[in-house]
Amino acid sequence: MTGTLKKDSEYTLVRNYIREKYGLDIPKNLKPIALSKLLSFTKKYLVKDWHKFFESEQKHISDGVMLELVEIFLVDHTSFFRNQKQFDILKETVLPEISNFHSSEDQLDLRIWSAGCSSGEEPYSIVISLLQYFGSNYSKIKAGVLATDISQTSLNNAKIGMYENIKVGAEMKLLIKKYVQEVDEHNFKFHEYIRNEVVFRPFNLNISSYPFKKKFHIIFCRNVLFYFVDENRDLIQSNLINNLSDNGFLFVGDAENFEFKKYGLSRIGNGVYKK
Repeated sequence: MTGTLKKDSEYTLVRNYIREKYGLDIPKNLKPIALSKLLSFTKKYLVKDWHKFFESEQKHISDGVMLELVEIFLVDHTSFFRNQKQFDILKETVLPEISNFHSSEDQLDLRIWSAGCSSGEEPYSIVISLLQYFGSNYSKIKAGVLATDISQTSLNNAKIGMYENIKVGAEMKLLIKKYVQEVDEHNFKFHEYIRNEVVFRPFNLNISSYPFKKKFHIIFCRNVLFYFVDENRDLIQSNLINNLSDNGFLFVGDAENFEFKKYGLSRIGNGVYKK
């Protein structure tokens, strides 16, 4: 019957498809909230036979349905300045070192990528860090953040730059106060000049190679890699490092098992590595 998963084998079919197409390592047993979303998906798109549904994947890919399915299994959990120590390293070590590579006559063209940016808290935190470090000199350099995610829903929300007060602690709200405006008693929104410093784009990390013309000085890919099966994770890590400039810096989740020596990187802090 539509709206139900009649057999465990049906979920196995869904799970295997997502593993094969997107490289995501989703759990064998669904949490209640994910199961509820999956059942809602079957009702919305009248999925009676998953085999037939996947056979028509080209149509579903073109209209975004497949990404809607994938989003069910992505945990959208992030916050502003998540792991403050890494942002301290960004301002105290990374940005000074990159800046020193450029003479006063050579305009700094700072390229930063937030990969797997979710609902935007990370890239906005990076922009604030840049403003705090460079101060009035920020206008004299080329900078900004490319923020990508596979979830179009998350990107749409991130572009708006509006967040709920209830999800931000008083101390954090004070930290970002000068960069936001109150929308109403429940929500705040980043000023336009902050939002303009971030370019949001859809991007699937699980592809064979990345199309960027220039390499990045800094790449954030935090708490993303553990979503992927081992083989795909290795490919993604290689692609990230291939798109990192010499003497560039990679930020990953500090609890992620990242074999940095395998890629010739040096560790400068928890989850922070230099090429």
